[in-house]
Amino acid sequence: MRKGQTLVLTSVVLLIVLSLGIAAASRYIKSLHTFVKSDHATRALAVAEAAIERLLDMDNSVLSDYITNGTCGDDCVLTFADGSEATVTLSFLGDSQDTYEIAVSTKETSSVRLGGYLSGGTLDICWNNDTSIVGMYVYFDETYKVENFAVNPYGNVINNTFSDAVSKAEYTSCKEITTSNQPEMLRIRSENLETDVFIVPSSGQSIPKQGFLLESLGISGEAVRKVRVTKTFGELPSIFDFAIYQTSTEEPLSN
Repeated sequence: MRKGQTLVLTSVVLLIVLSLGIAAASRYIKSLHTFVKSDHATRALAVAEAAIERLLDMDNSVLSDYITNGTCGDDCVLTFADGSEATVTLSFLGDSQDTYEIAVSTKETSSVRLGGYLSGGTLDICWNNDTSIVGMYVYFDETYKVENFAVNPYGNVINNTFSDAVSKAEYTSCKEITTSNQPEMLRIRSENLETDVFIVPSSGQSIPKQGFLLESLGISGEAVRKVRVTKTFGELPSIFDFAIYQTSTEEPLSN
C-alpha cells in the first residue's frame, strides 16, 4: 500500500473514531443535563412542600394575623443549603363575594361555615352533573336548629321524594337556601356521584372565612414547582349528620 493511501485510510479511521467520540460525549452531556434538570425539579418540589409543611404546623390565629397584617416575613420563605428556595403566599378561603367552590363526595359530608352571613338573604347551592344533593342548613334560633334538603338535578326524572333543582346562569342545577335566623353552617353530601359544588352568595353578601389557601413557589436552578394546599378551620365528622337527624335521645338514629 502506498504512503498516500495509508494516510487517507488513517485519516478516515481517525475521523470515524472522532465522530463516535463526539456522539458518545453528546449523549453523555445530554444525559447529564437531563439528570441535573430532574434533580433540580425534585429539589424545587421538596423545598416548596417543606415551606408549606412548616406553616401548616402553626396555629390558625398566627396564620390569620399573617394574612390580615401582611407580617409573614421570614416564616413565608424557606432556603435550603444548596440554594433552593421557596416563598409561600397566604390568603383566606372564602371571605369574599365570589362563588365558593368545594368538592363533594358520596362518602363524606362537606361543610360551609355561614357564621356572620346576614339573615334574610339567599344562597345558591349549584352543580353541573347528574347527581342528587342532600344536606342541611344549620341555624341558631334560641337553640341550634336544622332545615334538611334533598334535591334532584335539573331535568332528571328520578323516582324519589326529593325536590327538583332549577337551572341558573352557567350552572345546570341549583338549590336556593333562604338564610333565616342566625346562619351557622351548610352540610352537603352528594347522593350518587362525586361533584364540584358552587356556593353562590346573594348580591352584596360575602361567603365567610372557611380556612386558608397556601401557595408555595419552589425554585432550584432553572426548575420551578408550585404547590397549592388548603387548610380549613375544621370539619365535623359525617356521623354528626345522623346525630342531628335523630328524633329521640332514647332511640338514636330513629330516622
